[in-house]
Amino acid sequence: MFIAGGLFATGFAFKSVAAIFPVATCMWLALRAGESRSLRRRVLDVLGIGSGFAFFVVIPAAYFWMTGRGHFYLEWYVRVPLQVYEGTSEWFPKVWTKLLWFIAVLTVTAVLALRSRTRRLLEDGWAVLGATIVGVASLLPLYKSQASHYFYPAAAFLLPVASAVFLAAFKRDRGRRGRRAPWSQWAARSQRSSL
Repeated sequence: MFIAGGLFATGFAFKSVAAIFPVATCMWLALRAGESRSLRRRVLDVLGIGSGFAFFVVIPAAYFWMTGRGHFYLEWYVRVPLQVYEGTSEWFPKVWTKLLWFIAVLTVTAVLALRSRTRRLLEDGWAVLGATIVGVASLLPLYKSQASHYFYPAAAFLLPVASAVFLAAFKRDRGRRGRRAPWSQWAARSQRSSL
């Protein structure tokens, strides 16, 4: 877990918004959903990620402070992303047009996930829960700016969640038999109809 925290810190070195990911991952690890993991194990996991992240953030910070440029580190890693960079909705129309399909998929996913049958099938989905937490947390930068590149980390986590929800929502009961033609018959029929 210490190494995972260090990898998160490497992402943070490239873009400060990456600090969301270790926080979301620690939230996921701290949840009680993993009944097989003891409270002690969950605390050690969270401490491992937190200490790895802190250690690898302190290394570049120490370098900047020792070379007399600590104010630059604070300026570009803390002050600019949180205070100086102004929030804007200038990009919202472009995002809405470009990523409407993604917003539609997330909306349908949320509606399907509210069904009790779907939730029952997903209740043991430890990985689905983790990807959902990290994906939703990665949407938080959209509060400040609606640039489309802020959707990409969310898409990487939430599209697999959407596929899991869709599979659970449309899963057929084992005892139920339908009159479905095999894929090859369906494909042959659709080719004939298009001619």
